[in-house]
Amino acid sequence: ENIWREMAAGDRRRSQAMGLAQPADIVLDGDEVALGSNQKFSEIIGSLKNVYPPDKLEDLSVSFCFICLLHLANERNLRIEGDLSLRDLVITQDRFD
Repeated sequence: ENIWREMAAGDRRRSQAMGLAQPADIVLDGDEVALGSNQKFSEIIGSLKNVYPPDKLEDLSVSFCFICLLHLANERNLRIEGDLSLRDLVITQDRFD
């Protein structure tokens, strides 16, 4: 759940920086949340320092976070692909309008 919140929060920060959204325009909880831009796995993992204290952050492994991401991909219609260099993962959300 914290990974999803950080993905949505990172998307919100990018939208605000580009002048596309105001803080009240994006809801972080619930099924209505949709990602508006691509997310990088490394950035998501890096942003977890905003959620967890250092002692808890040490207990999180990249493997555990990846398993959580796979679960989120199933729940939230996320697509996980390698970037061009294959050094990171790019996460996008499929839309079913």
